[in-house]
Amino acid sequence: MHWLKQLGVRTIATTGVQRLFMTPFESQVTSLLFHRFFGPGESVSCGRERIRKMCGWLSQKFTVLNADQFADCLPTQEFPERTLLITIDDAHKEVLDVIDVFQQFGISPVVFVPLGWIDSASSQQPEPTLAAMVTLLEHSDDCHWKLEFSNGVCVDLKSQGRLSGIDTIVELCANSEGFTAELRNQLTEFDAKSRDLTSEFCTWHELQSLHQMGVSMGSHSVSHCRMAGHSAGRLRYEFEESRRVLIQRFGTCRLFAYPYGTRDVHDAHTEKLLHAAGYDNAFLVHAGFGLNGKRFALPRVDIPDLELNDRLFRALSVGAQIPLIHSKNVFRKEHRRHPKSDQ
Repeated sequence: MHWLKQLGVRTIATTGVQRLFMTPFESQVTSLLFHRFFGPGESVSCGRERIRKMCGWLSQKFTVLNADQFADCLPTQEFPERTLLITIDDAHKEVLDVIDVFQQFGISPVVFVPLGWIDSASSQQPEPTLAAMVTLLEHSDDCHWKLEFSNGVCVDLKSQGRLSGIDTIVELCANSEGFTAELRNQLTEFDAKSRDLTSEFCTWHELQSLHQMGVSMGSHSVSHCRMAGHSAGRLRYEFEESRRVLIQRFGTCRLFAYPYGTRDVHDAHTEKLLHAAGYDNAFLVHAGFGLNGKRFALPRVDIPDLELNDRLFRALSVGAQIPLIHSKNVFRKEHRRHPKSDQ
């Protein structure tokens, strides 16, 4: 974080200004979001020691719940005092280096799993799954394939557009192994590209080991796509298929986290489909505390992928960045209302 922003965050935490933007600390529900755990160039040993101090402070300051305990409290919204849930998006391999530190303090995180990336990273898969192929098409920078199917459907991802083209592929292949096999045969470049996309993610075997250590698994969709703008068929596939596979492998999947997590990736339609798919709630990245009855748009406090010192981490955890985010959002709204003149 830029030094000026750090100074602002620490000042806000010291003065308590953030309390004007949040529910009383004693009654709030805090969800912290991690993606990675080590800063650029930070050694594993130094990072683990930093995280050990972090976990010690969290265990003293909060009542830490696991995913099932959190979901069980949602219907009544009767949470213990100073509730905390630790969430980890994307299932990067770094979680393997720190999970024992969390365990030492009785903290059981929930990892939100992007199905297609994990399928691609897992070498035990005999051939690419539809989830892995859809994920490749979603994220490959040079994705200009023209795909033809035996029923006469032709998908040109370059001219048709990635969003519309992949939606068509999913609706064609999701319930047909025959069309999935045709797609597989046409993606001759799959193996090399998928390895580039998934080299930093856990395998299913590694996630199973984490699960046996008490880590819960939630869904982060199939292909880690932005949900807004997709067809109903694509959304159902993203929600239902990821949950089906996670239940098959881990026995339960109650929670969902929107990829990218900004407010524009969800709406009433996505919330309705998530509920129909069987989820108990869904998380955004939008910074905040409490629930406000919004089961499928829950806020989280995003912890940057940096080597944060103790004071800065604690300031972020109690919401010191929220006033800065609120001010930035207000500025953006005003800028949209009153754009600069070209003259």
